Amino acid sequence: GGPEKIMNIALWTAQILLALAFSLTGGFKRFASTDKLMELMGHTDLSERNLRLISIAELLGVVGIILPKLTGIWPVLTFWAAVGFLLLMICAGIFHLWRSEYTELRRLIPLFLLAAFVVYGRWPL
Repeated sequence: GGPEKIMNIALWTAQILLALAFSLTGGFKRFASTDKLMELMGHTDLSERNLRLISIAELLGVVGIILPKLTGIWPVLTFWAAVGFLLLMICAGIFHLWRSEYTELRRLIPLFLLAAFVVYGRWPL
């Protein structure tokens, strides 16, 4: 029907936007040289190892937010990938609030809202 189709299009749009955003951030953290990574992310005081671990979570989320629903193979994983992104954004938000980096929240809030929308829309029950 009409509303279901519109909702599905909106959900796919949100999933694609999340995949693009986390492909960029996760890809950079994973594949940038150590010098470049620490130059641009060193202000976080996170170690290179921790940044690379975060990148793995982000890149696995990219796969999970698209492929399961697209292929029909374990589509519930799309829901769980969105939950993962939601938790990642909550942790990042707490981290930046703790450090009084309030301007960083403007990048997190849209991703949080997109992930929350996908969690809501792809709820498996």
